[in-house]
Amino acid sequence: MALIAVSGHPGCRFEEVARITAQRLDFELLTQARLESLAAEEFGSATSIPDKAWSSLATSVLARLATAHHIVYCAAGGELQWQHFPGMLRVHVVAPENVRVGNIMLDCRLERAAARRHLLELEAADRAARKARFGKTRATADLFDLVLNAETISSEQMAELIDRAAARGTRVPLRRRRSPTSVPDAPPPCPLRHRAAGQGHHSQEDLRQSQRRDVRQFARLLSHRLGI
Repeated sequence: MALIAVSGHPGCRFEEVARITAQRLDFELLTQARLESLAAEEFGSATSIPDKAWSSLATSVLARLATAHHIVYCAAGGELQWQHFPGMLRVHVVAPENVRVGNIMLDCRLERAAARRHLLELEAADRAARKARFGKTRATADLFDLVLNAETISSEQMAELIDRAAARGTRVPLRRRRSPTSVPDAPPPCPLRHRAAGQGHHSQEDLRQSQRRDVRQFARLLSHRLGI
């Protein structure tokens, strides 16, 4: 399966970039909110997931969903899933503080001073969550394949760049929604690391026994790691 992890600094609208990318490529979108919703369905809304278990939870959910869909993953620490899914394209969105403050002013309808305070609160919460769940307060640039600057590139343009980068990493055309006037791309030549079930692909039933066992092993991570 094709996996794309999209993250960014608070105020960069990286969630919007992930949503547009998923729509453009016809991928399944997995956000932090949906991940938490799936965890609540699995373990009950009253169950508190330990911070240290979130990485294993995300791995298990991704492994299960990736048997049927290409995925755009937009949640904290998504780039760290590369160790389990080596073909993942890791994208990070950045921008100067004044751009992020301006975005918050528009999105939250705040004055500049209040928007800057809100941005500082978001940054502090993001650092605290990353520290508790992944052991580090920040993600360094070497963890990403593609870093995009929201100061000069719109969300739609960033989604197009991600589309092209994803196509370069596949051997068969990725499913996508195109406008009536768009011209189909030629099949890219590079190797596909994740195959989707469907035409021209191997379904889960076609996997060798050893491969099916690996997927089930991912799904069993939670029982050993959650501690609930």
